[in-house]
Amino acid sequence: MTASAAVAATRLSEHEVRAWASVAHDAAPRRGFFALAKSAIGRLVDRVLAKLAFHDARRYRMLIERVARLAAPHDADSARHAESLATLARKLDPEGIGVWYLARIDAAPTLAATCRHALNVRGGPPRPVVRLLEQSMAGRRVCWFGESGGFEALTAESLISASIVAELTGVMNGSEQAPAWPETMATLTKAAAALQTAVRSHRRVFNRPIAAADQAVSLTFQAVNVVRRAVNRTDPQSVDERLAADVARIAHAAAQSACSAALEITAELSSPSDADAPPHGRLASLARTVDALLARVPAGPHNAESTDDSGDSLPSQTVRILLELVRSLRAWGIQLDPSESPVAGHESQLCRTANDMLGRSAETLEAWAVLHETLHIATRDARTAGAPEHVAPAWATQLVHTVTGQATSDDVIRSLQALDDSSEDAVAGAACVAAIRAGSLQLHRELWKLIQSARSNNRRRVLALQLFWRVAMPSS
Repeated sequence: MTASAAVAATRLSEHEVRAWASVAHDAAPRRGFFALAKSAIGRLVDRVLAKLAFHDARRYRMLIERVARLAAPHDADSARHAESLATLARKLDPEGIGVWYLARIDAAPTLAATCRHALNVRGGPPRPVVRLLEQSMAGRRVCWFGESGGFEALTAESLISASIVAELTGVMNGSEQAPAWPETMATLTKAAAALQTAVRSHRRVFNRPIAAADQAVSLTFQAVNVVRRAVNRTDPQSVDERLAADVARIAHAAAQSACSAALEITAELSSPSDADAPPHGRLASLARTVDALLARVPAGPHNAESTDDSGDSLPSQTVRILLELVRSLRAWGIQLDPSESPVAGHESQLCRTANDMLGRSAETLEAWAVLHETLHIATRDARTAGAPEHVAPAWATQLVHTVTGQATSDDVIRSLQALDDSSEDAVAGAACVAAIRAGSLQLHRELWKLIQSARSNNRRRVLALQLFWRVAMPSS
């Protein structure tokens, strides 16, 4: 008789099985062999109850819905994934014991909170790296490394996006409508900070300044200061029209400087070795296009009136330029899809999209620069005779190991288990778990083995479930 047939034949209810187990537990002495027997009886009871629930469709559905809420506690739509979870769970957990263990857990720390706590400790990764890891945990697409030349390509894209933001801001403030100074200040402040981060990151990696890029940063901050005067009304004699003209003039100069810096970078940029077409030529062409469009527009007020109806103006060409920038970066393995599709004729929306691309690029460049410095110091010291030994931190080694696809299923499981510790291993484990976004079938099986293990505590089971939800569930 098979186990399932035996269970069906007994017709025991959960209450009856638990009552029988309680009697057996009370009868067993609490030491030696009988303590082991008590533990074995408890596991047997769990397996019997799990089997009963597994063969009861209605009961199993209730358990799966509870597990789905545990897997994504902050996702209001987690219930709609219950059917997919049930299909996968029946294949990976044919005895139902994993689902049974999980369904009895009321609450536990989330994987995101656990990783965030491990990463934000003294001696952990710098803030730029932590920021990207948190974005990865939140489900945003994050690019850690591109092909050779990817850093320069992303820097060039940042400069082109910055020039678009600066020019469009000047165009909108030069229109006949009253300038929206608070929105202008927020846009330019965000663009200036992101551009400064991108330029500083490039200098940290290549150890050489780009004069045009530094000038673009300075001019953008000057435009911010002019807008601040308009917002705070620090100059009673000033009028909106004159301030708008000053903002348009300075922003136009900043856009031209950023474009010149992008041209300088793309002139030295190399294409990926497996590229069919020269994407660096495409980036250089986009930089020249923006530079030519900027040259046709005189800096000053009322630019929108003279450019809105023209097909050869930056506002009319912005949609094509932004989409071409995204396509060009894919040759280096960099995914920078805009948060919203650009719409022609809507300068404010185009400016917001370009600013978002600039901000995301700057965050990525800063994290890349930090990783470069961290690993470069260790490599340099290892090659220098007599230099003090400098070992790369475990989190950096583990992060590179993970994002380059070298981490095995066993490595991921060990990283997940290390989250229970409070040592450097927990930081390295959090970096691995936060960076991974897809897993093999072998990893799915290993995660469910961890859930099914009687030696696992509830916290570890929940963390394994939530990692499985991230790497295996569709649209999760």
